Amino acid sequence: MHAYRARLTHRASDEADLLDRLLRPWREKFPEVSVGTLVNAGPAARLLVGVSHQAQLIVAGAHEPGGLPGAVTSQLLHHADCPVLIAR
Repeated sequence: MHAYRARLTHRASDEADLLDRLLRPWREKFPEVSVGTLVNAGPAARLLVGVSHQAQLIVAGAHEPGGLPGAVTSQLLHHADCPVLIAR
């Protein structure tokens, strides 16, 4: 169990580093926009609805044909406590 947790923690750290590198140019271009990041393991819909209680906006991608919301985005539209932007 501890080895799995250590691998998960290491992977989460690697994913957080990658996300920071990807966001760095946008943060530099738009320094007045506050962007928070969270790397976590678990059901995406549950995690995103949970953080929506403190977020100002959640941006989610539409993965279904024609830009229709998928399962996670549908859950956000119904249960989020903040605005949800669906990006195609």
